[in-house]
Amino acid sequence: MTYQDVCAQGHIAPGHSLAVRISGQDVALFNVNGAIHAIENACPHMGSALSGGCISGRTVACPAHGLRFDVTTGAHVSSPALTVPTFPVRIVDGRVLVSVAG
Repeated sequence: MTYQDVCAQGHIAPGHSLAVRISGQDVALFNVNGAIHAIENACPHMGSALSGGCISGRTVACPAHGLRFDVTTGAHVSSPALTVPTFPVRIVDGRVLVSVAG
């Protein structure tokens, strides 16, 4: 599994997100209580950027239609079978590394 350096960990404050593009893949990074999580930056309903949604704890609400996803698992809050892809994250020397390779 190959990890790519995308930003400094301190660049994403707790309760905030950051949109990045890694190897052609749009990824949303979320800081949940100091832990960084990465999911595909597109709602499965109509493709709206999840990084622009309202964050509450571990949940982000799609800015287009309000669908809510757990950013730590990618699962829809009410229908866990509906998911967005997640990506492995490592923190090395204060840098956020993400793997988008399957």
